Amino acid sequence: MLVLKTAVTTLSCGGCDLKSLPFPLPNRLTTLDCNHCVSLVSLSGPLPDSLTKLICYECSSLEILPDPLPSSLVVLSCSGCEKLKTLPKELPKSLEMLDCDHCIGLESLPDPLPDGLTGLYCIGCESLESLPSLLPDSLEVLDCSECKRLVSLPYPLRTGLIVLCDGCDSRDPS
Repeated sequence: MLVLKTAVTTLSCGGCDLKSLPFPLPNRLTTLDCNHCVSLVSLSGPLPDSLTKLICYECSSLEILPDPLPSSLVVLSCSGCEKLKTLPKELPKSLEMLDCDHCIGLESLPDPLPDGLTGLYCIGCESLESLPSLLPDSLEVLDCSECKRLVSLPYPLRTGLIVLCDGCDSRDPS
């Protein structure tokens, strides 16, 4: 069994053949980077409250994220997690950036989204049919390009919000 020192603040296990992470994780951990861990199925153990960045880019077997996520989380990147169908029902209020690009199994986003969210990226989420009815006022960028099943965008959209929705063939033109 792998034992991690408690002073570790960043854990990068990119490209590892792990099916699960070694728990418990260090209580001072601020960044967990699991890029390209293609065998990783779940992050089912508790994540430390100190965690601010969770990066699971291209973890193509990942099906489950912890619920709840740490309250200090600022960045959640699960781009390319093809088997991920849902996100936790409630995202941390501290979350500023949510990147779920190319999560082709993702069917919905939590509603409501955190009030401090500034970036929402769901490019190529082919199963995503709708967005939350109300977007946070803090949101600066909404990129839902190539979301083939997305039917409509929330209305009204805030002035100054950058919205990218190229390739959303089903969206309501009104």
